[in-house]
Amino acid sequence: DCECFLVDYTLASFMHWSWVYTKGQEMVSDLQGVKQPGNTYKLTDPAIMSIGGDYGVTDTGIEGMAMFFLVHECSDICRGLSRPTFSQFVGKIPDSQLQAALALQQLSARMTTYTHEIKFSEDVKRVFVFSFLLIA
Repeated sequence: DCECFLVDYTLASFMHWSWVYTKGQEMVSDLQGVKQPGNTYKLTDPAIMSIGGDYGVTDTGIEGMAMFFLVHECSDICRGLSRPTFSQFVGKIPDSQLQAALALQQLSARMTTYTHEIKFSEDVKRVFVFSFLLIA
């Protein structure tokens, strides 16, 4: 229904905003919860992704942030925020790694899990980190 799409857009926009707010260092993720009286939502069990992998097993790091932006479509809520785009990494990161990340994100979007199934090489991580910090 329409309300579900609005909530999805709002939560994805909040994830995007959290990346901008932390200047590309971190991103709130895994947002889920329940609707409360008064048309509000209580978010439960969020996770945080960080460049340094500082938040335990649910912190999918730079790979998780990259996968988010590979498929994120900005809504009216976050359209004006800075963001990395897929094209910015073409030629800088091996195509096989980009394609693997994109395929993995598509699996994740279909409610399957990705827990550290893809890890970028240190060289690739450096490109992402440099670009993320520059863009944010």
